[in-house]
Amino acid sequence: MTSTFLRFWWLWSLCMLLLTALQAADEFCGHFLNDAWDLCVWICILLLGLLQIATLVVSIVTKQTRNLPWILTGGVLSGLTLAAVIGIILFFATVEIMFGAEEDPFGREHPIPDTLQCELPLVDRDVRCYSGDDTVGVFKKAVVPVIDSTDVASFLQIHEGFQPGIYEYDFYYTALPDGVVYLKCFEVTENVELSSSRLRQRSEVPVSGHNAFGPVVQRQEFTIYEGSWGEPYAVRVEVWFKPQGIGHSRMLVSKIYKMEGWMR
Repeated sequence: MTSTFLRFWWLWSLCMLLLTALQAADEFCGHFLNDAWDLCVWICILLLGLLQIATLVVSIVTKQTRNLPWILTGGVLSGLTLAAVIGIILFFATVEIMFGAEEDPFGREHPIPDTLQCELPLVDRDVRCYSGDDTVGVFKKAVVPVIDSTDVASFLQIHEGFQPGIYEYDFYYTALPDGVVYLKCFEVTENVELSSSRLRQRSEVPVSGHNAFGPVVQRQEFTIYEGSWGEPYAVRVEVWFKPQGIGHSRMLVSKIYKMEGWMR
């Protein structure tokens, strides 16, 4: 029986290569396999891989090593092919996550009025940003904000994050009791509240022992979800404070920024 099992060493490699090729074709040709068949193919590939390992072990244990070089070659070839297919699948999945997200027309549906003045989020270094069919790119110069204790408009500073729609904020203020600071954002023309289900949680920062003017928040990350990359709209960013224990929340500062949504 062992000899019969070893006689078909080539069959496991051949079937594994064929199924791996089928999986690669499915990835390249738009997933003609449905989910059930796709799962079956992967289960068969796994079982064939285990059979190859078993064949190798049995061949060594029984000292029937005549075909051992071929068994090793088939196993290595199958393994490399499988690794290549998995790499291709991971590559396409990454591209889909990064660039294949469904577009949200929110920005197009809420153009910025020509008469509205908007602040621009700050960048940390000089950078040229490209998007869509833009072959020139938009140059953004790094700006170090000047924080003035007599100028309320300087208290809130928004910085661009590592992707459009992801931002960080700094906030300076005079003495505050213990509590929490957080953001609310609204589209300006229709006063639509943005990302209300997640924005407070992502932007909330505790305040404790803040007895004089200075930084309250530094580089707290938050995300605006409405809209798509390259389609900015006007956003009123409000900083709110809720004291610890009893007491109502109150708005401390607001500024209007030109912002865009994160594509997910």
